[in-house]
Amino acid sequence: MRIRARVTLAAAVPFGIALVVGTGAVVAVYSHGRDREVTQAATAEAQVLTRLVAAGQVPRVLPLPGGSTLLAQVLGPDGQVLAASPTASQTQALPARSGVLRSDLATGVPLRVVVDRVGQDTVVVAAPLTDVRRAVHALEVVLLVVVPLLLLATSGVVWWVTGSALRPVEALRRAADDPSTTALPVPSTDDELARLASTFNRLLSGLRSQLDRERAFLADAAHELRTPLASLQLQLDVADEPAPGLQAEVTRLIQLVESLLALARAEADVAGTRAVVDLTEVAGASGPPVLVHADRDALSRLVGNLTANARRYASAVQLTTHVDGAVGVLDVDDDGPGIPAADRERVFQRWVRLDPSRSRGGGGVGLGLSLCRAIAVSHGGTLEALDSPLGGARLELRLPLSPR
Repeated sequence: MRIRARVTLAAAVPFGIALVVGTGAVVAVYSHGRDREVTQAATAEAQVLTRLVAAGQVPRVLPLPGGSTLLAQVLGPDGQVLAASPTASQTQALPARSGVLRSDLATGVPLRVVVDRVGQDTVVVAAPLTDVRRAVHALEVVLLVVVPLLLLATSGVVWWVTGSALRPVEALRRAADDPSTTALPVPSTDDELARLASTFNRLLSGLRSQLDRERAFLADAAHELRTPLASLQLQLDVADEPAPGLQAEVTRLIQLVESLLALARAEADVAGTRAVVDLTEVAGASGPPVLVHADRDALSRLVGNLTANARRYASAVQLTTHVDGAVGVLDVDDDGPGIPAADRERVFQRWVRLDPSRSRGGGGVGLGLSLCRAIAVSHGGTLEALDSPLGGARLELRLPLSPR
């Protein structure tokens, strides 16, 4: 899950729980407050009627404040209705249990009942809870709509704010993912991201300087070795009887120096003359024309190294090309022993040679596949080792097709 989604979820979940708990508390407090108001009104009216009964001044129709919805009755010893308010029944007695929520049998309305006894008579005042229940229900409905909207709005704000905060991070990621980037963009804000970008730039600068020094040393060493080797080769050419094996070793050293120079140029991405070339034609492979924008000489060296490497370990080598979307593919297959899965990345490292016993001709110096991958990467492509349908290894070169 992306950081943006995780942050939004981490903010929305506790906020949603808090909203639900807060909503329940609001409804409970509001309901309790309204019920208390109703109970207080009924209790006050019961006290007034109690004083009238105690004074023997009970009218047949009990008085209530104007607009009151209370129900009031005075009941005799046997429960008969002695007096009632205009809103209450003159014959059917109200429940005579104080504080108990009952239902009026005539109307079915829930009631809050307050009971007070005076001698043998009983004063009963009941407050209908319809309005209270309706108000609480309306509040619940409002909160049921408002809470999800509020949660949605909050999540949207967190999503937007998180996206805005992470936008510089995404810019840093894209820049770091671009092979042509020389420095990461530093946000204009003086915050942690800006300091992090500056730190990364210093680190990249140090790494780049170290790589440049290594490449310069490699190129200089190879260049300096060419002159004495050329002189030695010349002396061998004019010698009457050179020492046995010396010519082969000198040739090997010359090939090593040339490989070092080519590797240094490829890793430094020193582009030669690039043009639209047919990968199928350059490789001498079978397949449709595959047009790529590349340095023909470097591409020829790459294909030559791949082919030589395959023939060193196999008896049959097959080169085929095809187009995969916007990518041209060259497959170099052989029927040799293949490359173990654990070694398929290691073979592209410098100086790495697998079991020399697999080589039929003495093997190379361990730079061929490193040079091939460096050339592929410098052209924006990839080079991978896979299983071949011939039973051996497949070296798969993938290069972007030319836009023309």
